[in-house]
Amino acid sequence: MKQARLFAWLFAVCLLLSSCGAIHDARVRENSKKKSTNTASHKTKHSTRQDTPKEVPQEERHYSTVGVISKYEQIIGISIPDKSAPLYGFIDRWIGVPYCYGGMTLKCTDCSGFVMSLFKDVYNKDLPHIAEKQYDLCHKVKKKNLREGDLVFFDTEKGSSSISHVGVYLGNNKFVHASSSKGVRIDDLDEEYYTKAFVAGGSLE
Repeated sequence: MKQARLFAWLFAVCLLLSSCGAIHDARVRENSKKKSTNTASHKTKHSTRQDTPKEVPQEERHYSTVGVISKYEQIIGISIPDKSAPLYGFIDRWIGVPYCYGGMTLKCTDCSGFVMSLFKDVYNKDLPHIAEKQYDLCHKVKKKNLREGDLVFFDTEKGSSSISHVGVYLGNNKFVHASSSKGVRIDDLDEEYYTKAFVAGGSLE
C-alpha cells in the first residue's frame, strides 16, 4: 500500500515538472517571436528613414543665391539686389559657352540667341533670334540712362550702319553678351572697341 502511494506521488511530481518545462519552453518561444517582430519592425522603420530624400535646409538654398550675387558684385563692382538673383544665376550657367552662328544652347550660342534665351528664362519674354529685330522692338535708351536688363546694340561691321551685335546691360557700364571670339562673357561699354561700335540701348518695358 505504501509503495503504491509512493509511486502515485512520484508520478504526480513528474507530471508537474513536465508541465512547468512546457510552459517555460512556450514562454521562451513567445519571447523570441516578440524580439524577432520588434527587430524586423525597427529595421523597416530605419530603412524607411534612410530611403527618404533629405530636404536641403532653406538657409543652404539661400546661401547658393547669396554666393552667386556676391561673386558678381565683385565682377560688376556694384551692389546687386536679391531680386536680380535669377538673372545672375542664368549668367553664371552660361558664362564661357562658346560662340556659334545660329546657336542658342549651352553647347554654343550667338549673341541674339543668348539674349533670346536669357529673356525667356529670366523675364518670360519671347524675342526674335535676330539682333536687328530685337532692336526694332525696343524703346531707345541713351547710354547714361541704361538700367539692368536693358539691351545694348552695336554696329560691329564697319561702315554697314546696321545692328550686328547685342548684349544685356547689367550696371556700372558692364554688359553680358556672346562674343564671336570668346563666347559668353562680361565686358565694359567703356572699352574702346565697344565705345566705337555702340549704337543705342533699348528697353522692352
